[in-house]
Amino acid sequence: MNKILAICVTTIGVLTLVSCRSYGTATKVDETATKKDPLTISQLQNQEASSKQQMQNIAKQKMQQFGKQLISELLNAIGTGGFESAVEVCQQQAPKIAAELSTNGWTLSRTSLKTRNTDNQPNEWQKEVLVNFEQQLKQGEAMDKLVFSDIKNGQFRMMKAIPTGQLCVACHGTNISSDLREKINQHYPQDTAINFSLNDIRGAFSVTAPMSE
Repeated sequence: MNKILAICVTTIGVLTLVSCRSYGTATKVDETATKKDPLTISQLQNQEASSKQQMQNIAKQKMQQFGKQLISELLNAIGTGGFESAVEVCQQQAPKIAAELSTNGWTLSRTSLKTRNTDNQPNEWQKEVLVNFEQQLKQGEAMDKLVFSDIKNGQFRMMKAIPTGQLCVACHGTNISSDLREKINQHYPQDTAINFSLNDIRGAFSVTAPMSE
């Protein structure tokens, strides 16, 4: 009887020991599985820089597409109805093109220190960038280098200067014909976008989007 009891006790002890060891091993594996090495500051900075570069590439594509589409529409209008027709096309098609490119969280617009459409008035940060662009241009910076981008409060922001080209001065220059001036006033009674010269900063594209987590 004593031998049987001893065997039982020994067996129970072995089972208990094995059970405890198994539990300890399982716990250790779980801890290892759930443990993650924290990202270093350098890694976080590299991730943000990479994300920002990707956002910049997308923003540039949207700006280029907007410019090409609008110029194409304007040239067609000028070819069929002169610059007076272009005024109407610009009023109707520019917002439409911007809306078509403003998808999946992206917002594309144009703004200027002297606007024709009051809906394009710059907000505080856009105005600051535009003023800075003007200062850079006066200091000799090339027009195509007037680009701004940053990330603030989880939002990607980018602006790129729009030069005043030969096509622009007919409607935005210093020698606007009286008929064209009348047409502009009909569509834009609060217009201030005049007296531009060739290679002035007409305004800027503005693109924003939330940064993905």
